[in-house]
Amino acid sequence: MVEVSTLFKHRGWIPVAWLLSFGNLVAVWFAAQPAEPWHATAHALLAALFALGAQRLRARQQPPTDQSRFDHLQQSVDVIALEVERISEGQRYVTKILNEKLQPSIGPGEAQAIAVDRKDPAPVRLPDEGR
Repeated sequence: MVEVSTLFKHRGWIPVAWLLSFGNLVAVWFAAQPAEPWHATAHALLAALFALGAQRLRARQQPPTDQSRFDHLQQSVDVIALEVERISEGQRYVTKILNEKLQPSIGPGEAQAIAVDRKDPAPVRLPDEGR
């Protein structure tokens, strides 16, 4: 199925839309002659819609102005700056966590010696030593 937006991208539709708008504008006069207000109103509405469509097609065909390109560039730079700030904040957080874990956790005061009773255990013989 073909999308409508891709179907009407060709610039040949612009004069077609203007011709349909003009044709419906003329049809307003013919519909108003026999006093058919609804018929004339329908043609007036169609004429306005076709004219609006022709203007939108023409606006889409024109290249972007320098101001719109500048605005788009400014918006892109703002987005990049925001992402860089998020990355740097994450880096600061990870650095802080790593620094806290790498610091020795010694309490206040000096280290004191602890007396330990050492008893030499009997030598252990492994089965392979006897051979």
